Amino acid sequence: MPQPTQFNESHEVSLTINGIMRILVQVIGIALILIGCYLAISVCQTVLQIAFDPAAIEPAVTAMAKTLGVDNAQIKIDQETIRLGGLLGGTALFGWYFLGALLTITLVNAGARLVYGAHSERREMLAAMQEFLATVRQEGERRR
Repeated sequence: MPQPTQFNESHEVSLTINGIMRILVQVIGIALILIGCYLAISVCQTVLQIAFDPAAIEPAVTAMAKTLGVDNAQIKIDQETIRLGGLLGGTALFGWYFLGALLTITLVNAGARLVYGAHSERREMLAAMQEFLATVRQEGERRR
């Protein structure tokens, strides 16, 4: 039985580390996809809740306006005063929901890229290795 050389041992260690890193990347990718899906369900639930009961958004708009300090904002046109607190709060809340949806899309995209990259790298590596071995065989036959 042949004794393992230092090259073979280091090659086995690198394959083990490579395998562990590949699994770790896939687990992180799947976790990102799951977090993104949870956020997507949350955003969809909020949108559906607003669609079925538009009055349900009023406390959130008021809270956003108070948070931004624009709850008493108003504009005077001729003799009339128009309150803008709800409009500004609603616009900021819409932007907040938009950022939540964008974060969801970004997380799912990043997770999918990690999972796909770790999976497709194997096929690319195999194709590259087969091409390398074919080149080595051709060179070996030409030198004989």
